[in-house]
Amino acid sequence: MEPVNDFSLSADLLQADGREQLRIWTDTLFETLWDGTNEAGKLVASGQYYIKTISVDRINRETVVVKPVTVQRPFIRVLESTRLAPNPARDTVRVWGRTRIAGAEVKANVYTVAGELVGRLYFGSMDYVDWNMTNTCGERLASGVYLVVILAKDPVTGQVERKVMKLAVLR
Repeated sequence: MEPVNDFSLSADLLQADGREQLRIWTDTLFETLWDGTNEAGKLVASGQYYIKTISVDRINRETVVVKPVTVQRPFIRVLESTRLAPNPARDTVRVWGRTRIAGAEVKANVYTVAGELVGRLYFGSMDYVDWNMTNTCGERLASGVYLVVILAKDPVTGQVERKVMKLAVLR
């Protein structure tokens, strides 16, 4: 095989799950495809990467060619719907965080309007969690307005979508 002295990059259509096929052509007409994943099979994040080809000729001379490629991932919505009920609430509130992506990790943090973290909620495999409106020390929240921040993480890309909602607590 003759050594590769150059190669060109051409990106094919971006697919709905954020994967793209990057076609790599060399001057010897060798072709390979890269699906935008790393060695662990996870999609790489948006950013600048380098594609390196190493070719060896018949007398074991190596030719190395490196070219930059920019990966720009589209924003993929993870959350389908979010809701708090009842709102205002007195004793308990149901926090919904339904996702569009199977296996997405969903959690919620609750803050005072001053930014103090007062609660952490984990959804597990459910679309909702019932919360007794106690803080991290087990004390009941005082009357007031709180911010519920729902975080949903895509298990493939690691992308996190955030939704902020206001919760009124009446005691």
